[in-house]
Amino acid sequence: DNKLSWHDIFNLPKNKKIILYNGRITPIGRFVTEIVLAAQNFDDDVCLVLSGPHNGNIEFIKILNSLDIKNKIFVYDKLVDDKTRNMLINSADIGLAFYDNLHINNELTILSSDKIATYFRSNLPIITFDYQNYKVFFDKYICGITINDFTQINDAINKIFSNYDEF
Repeated sequence: DNKLSWHDIFNLPKNKKIILYNGRITPIGRFVTEIVLAAQNFDDDVCLVLSGPHNGNIEFIKILNSLDIKNKIFVYDKLVDDKTRNMLINSADIGLAFYDNLHINNELTILSSDKIATYFRSNLPIITFDYQNYKVFFDKYICGITINDFTQINDAINKIFSNYDEF
């Protein structure tokens, strides 16, 4: 059984840790720009994979690439079948899921988000915003960390990696 991984696709060293954003690569509502900027401060052995459709917004991808001054991000926009998608997600180390708080529904996504459900199926620890229902869930099940803003993402990543088996 051939296993496909982000390491294979992007020719990354096997010890490179993968932080995954899986979903629409859009400038609106998912904080992709902020994630790319925060990734510039990731430790040397950590990179960011953005996986998902950009709906033809090549200009936004160019902007993201221009912001990636430390070559920390890798973009994968191919549509793949579910088996391949799950295999790739399984090869990541941490999943990112950020939703704005403009609508109450976005704060209640912990049990309804396909992105989060997919991360859970792959046993990936999750980093997301500090919404009350996420915090309660993560405190009970120890499966992720919440942050208030992107200046805290490195600390969250390091906390997860320092105790990865607990998540």
